[in-house]
Amino acid sequence: MTPRWFGALGLASAIVLGCATSESPDGSSTGPTGFESSTVEVAGADGSMRESCMWIADTPERRARGMMEVTGFGAAEAMVFVQETPVSGQFWMKNTVIPLSIAYFDAVGEYLGAHDMTPCTTPECERYPTAAGYRWAVEAPLGGLAALGIGEGSTLRVTDRPCSG
Repeated sequence: MTPRWFGALGLASAIVLGCATSESPDGSSTGPTGFESSTVEVAGADGSMRESCMWIADTPERRARGMMEVTGFGAAEAMVFVQETPVSGQFWMKNTVIPLSIAYFDAVGEYLGAHDMTPCTTPECERYPTAAGYRWAVEAPLGGLAALGIGEGSTLRVTDRPCSG
């Protein structure tokens, strides 16, 4: 290989790696990059309404990457995984370094259930089955679903409004 080829390869690697995370001034990873964010509304069982800024994982590539290799949510409070139609499956924490809680919502936005998930940096990772027929899954810091208004009886609506502030 020529030096020019090595330079192009290095630049391409830096671009790909740069899309995975954002870095703080000290070089540590703070949150995902390459994701759009949007305002997500959660109506609680008690009728309360809570708006949150969430990263949107709406393509196969974004859903596959999720919160891998980042140490926080950065400018958003959570990440919402969007499916075009209701599906079932499994989530895992491969290369995810922070503990997360995940909640599932059906095609009309009604809460289906939740799991707490632990980080996994080994080849064999625990699998977390999804609720049957989920359309949206919200990942938040471990134990953080309640602060978002998410729980039994809540409903979710992903808007196209940008996050404020």
